[in-house]
Amino acid sequence: MTSPTVPQQNSAIPQREPIPTLKLSRVLHAAAWVFIVSFHTVCGIFLVCVAMTYWYLTTDTVPFYVSIWSLKGTENYRFYGAVFGIVGAVHGARVLDLIVMSIRGRQLRLRSETSMIRTLMSNPMISRTLSLVAKKEAKDSQSVRHPKPRLATLVARSLGRMWKRVFSRQSFFGVESEHFSTVYALQEILVISSQTYQSYRASNLLPRPELNVIMVALLVTNCWTTASIQIFLRKSPELGRVFTFTYNAMVGFGMMTIVPLLIFIPCIEGFDLQYKYLKNQNFIFEPLTLVTLVLENRLIFAADIPFQMFLSPAHVLSFVGNQIETIPTLAMLPAGAIIPELALSTNPLKEFPATLMEPTALIMSMNVQHTSLTSMPEWVKTNTKVVWAYGTPFCAAPMTDPKFADRVMCFERPAGQDLAFPIALLDALYPY
Repeated sequence: MTSPTVPQQNSAIPQREPIPTLKLSRVLHAAAWVFIVSFHTVCGIFLVCVAMTYWYLTTDTVPFYVSIWSLKGTENYRFYGAVFGIVGAVHGARVLDLIVMSIRGRQLRLRSETSMIRTLMSNPMISRTLSLVAKKEAKDSQSVRHPKPRLATLVARSLGRMWKRVFSRQSFFGVESEHFSTVYALQEILVISSQTYQSYRASNLLPRPELNVIMVALLVTNCWTTASIQIFLRKSPELGRVFTFTYNAMVGFGMMTIVPLLIFIPCIEGFDLQYKYLKNQNFIFEPLTLVTLVLENRLIFAADIPFQMFLSPAHVLSFVGNQIETIPTLAMLPAGAIIPELALSTNPLKEFPATLMEPTALIMSMNVQHTSLTSMPEWVKTNTKVVWAYGTPFCAAPMTDPKFADRVMCFERPAGQDLAFPIALLDALYPY
């Protein structure tokens, strides 16, 4: 006699696909841990160095060199430095987190076994604080007069759930998501588009062909290697994801770190950081080297060059050693005119015009050393970048206006900064 068969009810809970997990041996796991920690460390050090560089470029007379490749000078450079410093600190925090987590677990760990929320809740101090807050909210919720704490709690919980659903490991944008391939394809389109634009800018600004070859090679290999990994490792998605993230990190590191270092290290070697001047005093007289410096630094630093700069017919206006006592209002300057260098030194110059007829004109560098100027008009604050006024009565008196103190230099201009190009070289550079 057979027993009746009881039909089994299907579970209403949908079965989730198994999470792809890559199992490593002890040696490979240790190598991966060292690689990830080292990579975060190098990225953090590089970003902190970039932040320090941006801040250094805003000190003392260094902004003069920045004005060579950017007409806006060091505008917002401190903000850029702060942003790079914050991102570098995030890398440093991640390194410390991995080290502390490994020390506590007495083994090399790449992530915590429990969620961050559960870890925080297990802390006695945090759990006690949350308990007191919950009791206070329960008491306040009984009164209609205090609805704000309850609303704030609901908003905080909603944001926490939203963050977990979107950015956790198994969420839509997580590495363990079932939509990983779709999200990664969209991400790769954005990354390759950004790298294509960077390669295009490099082709316009980098005179050295070997650096352009590196940029293009990284871009092309990124396009083909990403597709190859997806095709050849489609049966092993966990291994494919590891290779994909590792390779993309290395390509991004090469474009955003290696290439800028190849550009910037020669500049550092040729600059005296202590006294803040170029070691090679003849550098400014070499047009090819100077143009290369301007173009390459425009690629690696924030710079803005208005189009009027390329329409300026003259680079240096020199009236050195004449008998000029007054200057009429510059009424003939066109709108947006840019004069890189105006030299008026060694003249009996007594005053500047009170106003400029063209308020958008810009004088990058004005040399009035050894003149008889006793005051500076207001347009010097807005229409010039640097004024060299050594040996004038104006510098003999103390300056109370901080804006004049930023613009007017009362020490002698270094001889290597005089833009006295040979006429023959200028004719060869600008045959038209």
